[in-house]
Amino acid sequence: MIKNGFFNSIDNDRVYNAEDVNDFLEGLISNTGVFANVGDAFRVTVSDGLDVNVGTGKGLINNYWVKNTAVETLSLAASNALLNRYDAIVLRK
Repeated sequence: MIKNGFFNSIDNDRVYNAEDVNDFLEGLISNTGVFANVGDAFRVTVSDGLDVNVGTGKGLINNYWVKNTAVETLSLAASNALLNRYDAIVLRK
């Protein structure tokens, strides 16, 4: 099937959805990752107690974009007192 885009619709003969737009990005740039030069690049910093702050930034997850325009605070659950702990903050679809 041949697909093309994006042209103005005439009498609703062209209908686009999010998948069409995201397909357009395929091959233009890496399909997954954080843009290092936008905002704080989602930098994670320690806050108070078990809270961490996620900075501003923009990235792609399988050609779907995500943008954070304000610092977000995440609260982590308490860890097991007897086991080592490693936490990861990730972007995912």
